[in-house]
Amino acid sequence: MNVIRVLLFILITSFSSQAQDCSKLFVDIKKGTINDLKPTATQAEVKAKFPCFTASTEDGSTINCGGGVFFTDHNFYYYTGNDFIDVRRGFTGTFSIDLFDKSENDVKTLLGKNAGGLEDGPNRYLFFDTSYGSIVLKMVRGKVDEILIYTKKPEEVELCI
Repeated sequence: MNVIRVLLFILITSFSSQAQDCSKLFVDIKKGTINDLKPTATQAEVKAKFPCFTASTEDGSTINCGGGVFFTDHNFYYYTGNDFIDVRRGFTGTFSIDLFDKSENDVKTLLGKNAGGLEDGPNRYLFFDTSYGSIVLKMVRGKVDEILIYTKKPEEVELCI
């Protein structure tokens, strides 16, 4: 009986050392990752790294921007069907560069010249070229309200809004 307990303990601890809970989330704006996981991660990789997901939709789906793994309790979303990460207001982690509530001038100072913009009703989207693809910032009432991290260059991004 003790052997079974020891084996169970080893199995549980080895699994939990690979998986991470969502209490220590870190968005690296310069790398385009959350806890070093890229937007190109598969659903299996996302779920293994962050077992605290609240829902998922199969890749290739006609809903949820092509499918992904969603963390509504922590306000971030991996859209694995289209290789991008969506970090929303209320995100429970930290950032290498905190962009929320910054003005357009502030983000240009932090990220450099933007590569264009798009208006959608009252919202404005600012596109920034990065080494890994692009960051798109959703501006609401002149302040950053949402951060989208893409593996595609700004001119290739098709927003799912």
